[in-house]
Amino acid sequence: MEKYYSCNNYIPLEEYCNFYQLNNLTARQDMLGLSRYLHDLGVCLHFQDDPTFKHYLILKSELTPMFNSYNKN
Repeated sequence: MEKYYSCNNYIPLEEYCNFYQLNNLTARQDMLGLSRYLHDLGVCLHFQDDPTFKHYLILKSELTPMFNSYNKN
């Protein structure tokens, strides 16, 4: 997973799920719970209730201000 953090701004949700399936986390609800936890910690951003952004996990914390201003609109 660290290779994504160093090389990408985001990861598609399906790629995130595939990674965790390879590491024995197979229940989608558990994967989404983990992404929500990582979001709450500020490790990544995953707006699960947004129709567009729910399909991506944002990995670069420096993008946070942009998404915060998006959510206020």
